[in-house]
Amino acid sequence: LHPGDLYPFTRKPLFIIVDSSNSVAYKNFTNLFGQPLVCLLSPTAYPKALQGTGSRHVA
Repeated sequence: LHPGDLYPFTRKPLFIIVDSSNSVAYKNFTNLFGQPLVCLLSPTAYPKALQGTGSRHVA
């Protein structure tokens, strides 16, 4: 999914959560219609304490 694919949905207020290794593509998301827009992006870098811990398992 590319940022441009979501442009029609920005006619109304929009809240997006992007959990992707390429979330930086949404950093400069264009707001064409002047409605409120919130984009929560996954981090591009992790703190050293979290690197290499693998996936979390939920019991």
